[in-house]
Amino acid sequence: MPDQSLFEWEFAKKPNTFVVGAPKCGTTAMCDYLAQHPQVFMSKPKEPHFFVGSEMPGKARVFAEEERYARLFDEVEDGHRIVAEGSVWYLYSQTALRNISRFQPDSRIIVMLRRPDEMVYSMHNEAVANFSEDILNFDQAWNTALAGNDRISWSDLCDERSKLDYHRIAMYSEQITRIYKYFPKQQVKVIFYDDFKFDTKICFEDVLNFLELNSIDVNLSKINQSRVVSNRALGRFLRKPPPTVMKISRIVKELMHVDKLGWRDRLESRNSYVQSREPINPSTRAEIICHYRSDVITLGEMCNRDLSHWLE
Repeated sequence: MPDQSLFEWEFAKKPNTFVVGAPKCGTTAMCDYLAQHPQVFMSKPKEPHFFVGSEMPGKARVFAEEERYARLFDEVEDGHRIVAEGSVWYLYSQTALRNISRFQPDSRIIVMLRRPDEMVYSMHNEAVANFSEDILNFDQAWNTALAGNDRISWSDLCDERSKLDYHRIAMYSEQITRIYKYFPKQQVKVIFYDDFKFDTKICFEDVLNFLELNSIDVNLSKINQSRVVSNRALGRFLRKPPPTVMKISRIVKELMHVDKLGWRDRLESRNSYVQSREPINPSTRAEIICHYRSDVITLGEMCNRDLSHWLE
């Protein structure tokens, strides 16, 4: 969790825009499109997850020191009106939005939401690909998540384990309520994945208007498509290499004066391929829709949006 001193620490290149989630709802694509705008600076990596709290300990450790977080924005120039990052677990975190409001109360918040049955199904696919999910069958994974509170995963992301909450991750209404507790509605842009997928260009133009940026032509190619790991043994090794390998890697980075070598990314890319996933089991889809029905209705009322098609 960020130290209190950060909220009082004045540095000129402070981020003022946050794409906060939800995961698997198009945030990676949105950040990529925004980064193409000459007046936008997007942090690299885009997901520092600096502001999450103790409920997500592994996320906070990636950029836990304020100086290291600040260095993400060292290359911001005077022409960058929007200084942004896109950490998809801020929305789900119990404390991230509060921390951001203390850090930068004038921040603009971008939220992207997807119908729960599609979102949790896609989330499971990513968890399997990341080796943070050991149950490869989604129906079984969903039922296991519902069965008890001792469901454990995200082991590749967190040194301390936290729960895989397929049954809570898409409870959007309570997450949006938390945003409005800390930010006025005029500083918040809620985007529905249905709109983003149907007409990406118009949706992106709407975001530029929200950020008060001029319209530009950007490459709206698909980003972060669903991938399947070819060799899971190699994939697991790349996700969590032995300490000796990591030590050698750190030494090489120090000698080369670089923050990242990229060897794991290149090997992971070669060890996976894009593949459309089989449709979700209709009975499981119906169960997920039923599980999230009340929250979807509440969300629709909050956003003045007809979401009845999410319940079909």
